[in-house]
Amino acid sequence: MKNKKLIIIILSSLALTACSGDKKKPNKNEDVESIHQQLLTIDTHVDISPDYTFKEMFDPGQKTLMQVDLDKMDQGGLDAAFFIVYVAQTQRTTENYAIAKAQAQRKFDSIHRMTDSLYHEKIRLAEHPEDVIKLNKAGYKVAIIGIENGYVIGKDLTLVENYYNQGARYMTLAHNGHNDICDSAQPNEKLGDVTIEHHGVSEFGKQVISEMNRVGMMVDVSHVSDECMMQSLTLSKAPVIASHSSVRALTDSPRNMTDEMMKALADANGVMQLVALSAYLKIDPERSVAIKSLRKSVAEKYQAIKYNYELHSHKPEYIAGMKIIDKKYPLATVQDYVDHIDYAVKIMGVNHVGIASDFDGGGGIMGWKDASETMNITKELLRRGYSVQDIEKIWGANLLRVWEDVDNVAKSLKNAM
Repeated sequence: MKNKKLIIIILSSLALTACSGDKKKPNKNEDVESIHQQLLTIDTHVDISPDYTFKEMFDPGQKTLMQVDLDKMDQGGLDAAFFIVYVAQTQRTTENYAIAKAQAQRKFDSIHRMTDSLYHEKIRLAEHPEDVIKLNKAGYKVAIIGIENGYVIGKDLTLVENYYNQGARYMTLAHNGHNDICDSAQPNEKLGDVTIEHHGVSEFGKQVISEMNRVGMMVDVSHVSDECMMQSLTLSKAPVIASHSSVRALTDSPRNMTDEMMKALADANGVMQLVALSAYLKIDPERSVAIKSLRKSVAEKYQAIKYNYELHSHKPEYIAGMKIIDKKYPLATVQDYVDHIDYAVKIMGVNHVGIASDFDGGGGIMGWKDASETMNITKELLRRGYSVQDIEKIWGANLLRVWEDVDNVAKSLKNAM
């Protein structure tokens, strides 16, 4: 069982009173591993297969090809993760809303199978930030649920509370393609998307954000358009998160955040979780073309209309092809990743920066290819001179502070009714 000496001042008091000038440096006699073991480490974005816990190859209790399983979490000292209920955007029809709801439910069920029955003695579900700390101190790994793509509620506002009651603690408003809530950072032409549909958040989206505030679900602005992101900060009564985004000034992608967006998020007391996905950390057009070609060939082999990461990323042809691509066009590195953290800290302040892998959803870089290599992030942060207190904030305390603020807003709204 880990000795979590540093966690006693987490939550509100930690990130609100501490500042980036904290001077505590690691003792010369302490090595990276002992420091890392003292930290509460939270990864805010880990994708799962539709067959998660239902098939052996996606069983987190086994040694798998997944980037995150319980063994790899132990090896790398990853304490907690948001496991993601993701459903891809499709045409907005009554039939497709029902399909998306069913697909989401299967993932909710799979996460609960992991925490409530299959591996209850190893990993437990947290519903509130204080649960994360208590479970971690008790020696458990911690699962939290996030939703990626508000498309899973269709036009049914009651599903926000339904999903909250099943454990969802953040929801990304959109994904790749506009939905009924807001515009996406990456419109999907194949779905008939125009460049701008709602000019940010739709009228329905305003209701969704209000309902998320009421129940206590964090509003996540990764994947959404710039206009939607900025409007969300004003519409939400609680601080907002970007669950897995990086810095546009360093890597020019619509999925990344501008300095203006980052400053606004910090001013609203939110947090930006930097994402360890190579394409958002460095531009490599040749690598992108090679991956696109590989995905097309894998999809054709398995007679699919298009490549599906959840279904095809574990196929032997894809794994072999990616090894060739990684050798020819190297991934971004841990150093590239921490460059983005450095930049975000400079723009936003250390109290508003966090960590996300996007493992099993496209994430993974040289030095942090899976959860077993998690300690390498701590090692690089220490090498660059970050204090232990600041590393603790980045690894999870900042996110827990925002989550606590969201909980408090929900309580105040309920008390006002």
